[in-house]
Amino acid sequence: MSEIDPRTRRFRITLILVFLVCAGPFILAWLWYAFQGAPELGTTTNAGDLVYPARPMEPVTLPVIAARGDEAERQLPVERRWTVLYIAAEGCGADCREVMWATRQIRLSLGRDMGRVHRVLLVPAEGADRDWFRSEHEDLTVLDLHQGEAADLLEQLNLEDGAQPRDAGRLYIIDPLGNLMMYFPAGFDPDDFMDDMKRLLRVSQIG
Repeated sequence: MSEIDPRTRRFRITLILVFLVCAGPFILAWLWYAFQGAPELGTTTNAGDLVYPARPMEPVTLPVIAARGDEAERQLPVERRWTVLYIAAEGCGADCREVMWATRQIRLSLGRDMGRVHRVLLVPAEGADRDWFRSEHEDLTVLDLHQGEAADLLEQLNLEDGAQPRDAGRLYIIDPLGNLMMYFPAGFDPDDFMDDMKRLLRVSQIG
């Protein structure tokens, strides 16, 4: 048998290497599927509950109770920013204040991304502690739950579980394009909220 020419040998080796580079990932994926089984559908790394598909929200205008600036009204969702929305239908009592404290600290922990997130609280204007909001939560926008287009907003926040948004104690996340895309149930773990917000801001190219 004649000896293979060195150039022919190198050419064949090159072809084999090209094949392995191109086909290797597919072979490994097939082997993983064959021995490990298909991945479980719906598996996600987020702790909050996704609204799927994300729900585009119609803008609404509500009277301001407390906020930076002198506007009498503000529009929701907040343009080009991530909106963190909480509703306290009975006024901002102990549970509400705990949520406000947690979201404030988490927003501060975002560092240079802090400006991409806007916190909004909806409460009845009657009995609202404006001085407390201004002294403890300077970045917070507080809007009147009982005036303006609040009913339209609450209707848009209805989810499949049938719980009324004004009473559910949820923390809603609205993306910079105005889509309701995630929520955290009452009693959520602040660490879970922080992890999800950091992940969203890290992978997002908007807001």
